[in-house]
Amino acid sequence: MTVTGSVPAIDGVGVATESLPVVELMALAARRAILDTGDPSVANQIDVVLVPAGTWQSGDPGRVIAIELGSPRARSVMAQLGVSQQGLLNEALRLLASGEARRVLVVGGEARRHDRRHPEVPIPGQPDEILERPAGFVDPLEIEAGIAFPAMITSR
Repeated sequence: MTVTGSVPAIDGVGVATESLPVVELMALAARRAILDTGDPSVANQIDVVLVPAGTWQSGDPGRVIAIELGSPRARSVMAQLGVSQQGLLNEALRLLASGEARRVLVVGGEARRHDRRHPEVPIPGQPDEILERPAGFVDPLEIEAGIAFPAMITSR
């Protein structure tokens, strides 16, 4: 995302569904989004990388991706489980509208179904910032029923 004039806008979108380790999957989606912008120089103009936490081991995938794309000074922000996808976009828009960033990359990924072919590799580092989930994002009734997270719900 970037600021066009004075309005934050989505510049490009990328998707990756290949069988890859999770950070490689996210980096591929990011490269495709950059290609979608029509301006490859965007890759080294990223100020912030926002990543939602996933089921993979903790670390700083945003930093790994920023370095790979050519924006090593980009700030990395990891959103805790419970921060919605819309919450990530809202944060990106806030950063752009406030002038705290001129280009923001929002990228996420899961490679759980490919775990047998690509064992999980620890992701190095810690993000510069953690975007905290809103208070009360899980209702006490959900906790009591044992269904606080969608991944915990199974068919019988």
